[in-house]
Amino acid sequence: MRRALTGAALALVAGIGTIGLSPVVAEATTLPTGPDVSSYQHPNGACINWKTVATGQTSTNTPPRQFAFIKATEGTGYTNPYFRSCAGSAAKGDWAASATAGLARGAYHFARPALPLSSATDQAKYFASAIGDQKAKQTLPPVLDLETSGGLTPGQLVTWTQLWVDEMRTLTGRVPIIYTYPYFWSTAMANSAAFHRDALWVAEYNGGTSPSTPLPGGWPTWTTWQYSSAVPQPGISGGDVDMSRYNGTTTQLGALADGTLATTWTVTAPSAPVHVRASAGSGSATVSWIPSDNGGALVSSYRITASGGKSITVGGTTTSTTMTGLTNGTAYTFTVTATNSAGTSGSSAASNSVTPMIPTDVTSAVSPTSVVSGQSTTFTAALVRTDTGAALPGMTLAVWQRSTGGSTWTHVGDATTDSSGVARWTFKPKVSTDTRMVWTPPTGYEPQTTYVRTVTVGPVPTALTATLHHSVVAYGKWNAVTATLTGTDTHTALSGRTIAVFTRPHGTSTWKSATTLTTDSNGQVTWWFKKFVNTDVELSWTAPANWSSATATRVARVAPIVMATLSSTTTTVNHSVWLRGSVTPNLAGVTVYRQGYYSGAWHTWATTTLSSTSTYAFKITPTVKTTDYYRVRIAASTRYAASVSPTVTLIVN
Repeated sequence: MRRALTGAALALVAGIGTIGLSPVVAEATTLPTGPDVSSYQHPNGACINWKTVATGQTSTNTPPRQFAFIKATEGTGYTNPYFRSCAGSAAKGDWAASATAGLARGAYHFARPALPLSSATDQAKYFASAIGDQKAKQTLPPVLDLETSGGLTPGQLVTWTQLWVDEMRTLTGRVPIIYTYPYFWSTAMANSAAFHRDALWVAEYNGGTSPSTPLPGGWPTWTTWQYSSAVPQPGISGGDVDMSRYNGTTTQLGALADGTLATTWTVTAPSAPVHVRASAGSGSATVSWIPSDNGGALVSSYRITASGGKSITVGGTTTSTTMTGLTNGTAYTFTVTATNSAGTSGSSAASNSVTPMIPTDVTSAVSPTSVVSGQSTTFTAALVRTDTGAALPGMTLAVWQRSTGGSTWTHVGDATTDSSGVARWTFKPKVSTDTRMVWTPPTGYEPQTTYVRTVTVGPVPTALTATLHHSVVAYGKWNAVTATLTGTDTHTALSGRTIAVFTRPHGTSTWKSATTLTTDSNGQVTWWFKKFVNTDVELSWTAPANWSSATATRVARVAPIVMATLSSTTTTVNHSVWLRGSVTPNLAGVTVYRQGYYSGAWHTWATTTLSSTSTYAFKITPTVKTTDYYRVRIAASTRYAASVSPTVTLIVN
């Protein structure tokens, strides 16, 4: 069968439902076979050649068929237009033409379960009106095609199906056939065993010679088996068709299809409901169940009995109800009985045990969620009754904590709710910590446990600042560095801490330990040193646990000493003088620059290199009368800072 399609236009081609792709199954069997059809098998209004279906076709090795099922209706708004007529002829309609061809034929209704449950009887009446008299020969019992739940619960769907079956039996005098497939029946119908009085038409495309066992719902046997949805059938257009087998002889098929035979229907007391389940409320419990075999007559009422003896009665289409007046804090189980016109069932198996409670809820938070080690944070929990919204003051909540990532919880104390139902727990975590509160209530109240809240703890932040007393000192002179260690979260000095001092020549990679110092009450240390090349100075504090270490690095630069002297401080035009000097330390081969001052700036006029004894000499021959200012400069390098000599003055007459 093909599943019913959604939409008014698509409904015209709907069938009983495809249960997945299936292989073409070999038909080497003596069991009677037959297709099921809907408007889908009438492309462009084509009529089915039922005579060809019934007689078979030798050229295609297609055997004769003995029966057919024809879709008549769906829900309460669709009737197959080809059920009664085709091409304007009633004789060519599927219902009449299949019988004329000698086939046993049956009508099926595609169920659209829905609330209210009375929709079942409405659909049964609609179907019965469309198919007419069912007490004729060659007429198989009417079929309920059940493969969609309509959103009903299993209990509701079983009841809906029982209402449809009962109404159809009343209207037609025939016991309906139920069409379904295993997965649907086991899920949507909770594998109900309530319909063994009805014949089973099961759809399962397993490639074998019979449906798999156990059958859905524990049916003792199958009547019809839809074994494929892909069988070519001469006489039927629209592609391959669904094909089924009847589980019996042609004689037995004829008897089933003889609507003139009287139907025997025995009514007994119903079987006990199954799958009884309970859920607790405040002073109440909601009990649900799934109907069993109704004994052949609709259930008129159900009686629900609590283990304490209290009971209530509800209507026969009810499958879930709430029993009130129960004692909070007391455990209950429940049983259900069903009653019809013939009597009352035995009690069902007891439900799960539930304990009604006054409903409560707890919300929680922690603030701040991120702190430094030792900083305070507060966990809060608000406890309320959810039925009234009232706060629950004076309640004790146990506080449990663990290190984040750990598995062992420790009870660290208790907190009591205030008049607003809020409990607070303030603590100073040293490491990242998970916290939760657990409320063990007085009898009758629902217990609560908060969500786990995590406080992330970071190390106490620190800063080490360092300042050189002189950014540059002359070669061979003393310098000093002063460092201050503070906690940046509180901006307080950290006294009594050990500061390690390391040095290395600037531009190299290997540090050497120089000394260790202890911070004073202001968090300060000062180190005096004398270096003869540019030197990196690192001051470092290695922090204990839960503190952050700190480091400061400075470059102490050393400037060579450059001396400069004129051979004469006065001269005349075109008479030469010498500018001589030396550099300490010995920087033989280094370039020195003779600079003169004019127009408000120093300008390089000549260069030379230092001799092996780190001396230099520049010859100066003035050409005009003036007063000149000179100095000698050395450029900066990795090892030394830039340096200049004192300024010398030459008067030219």
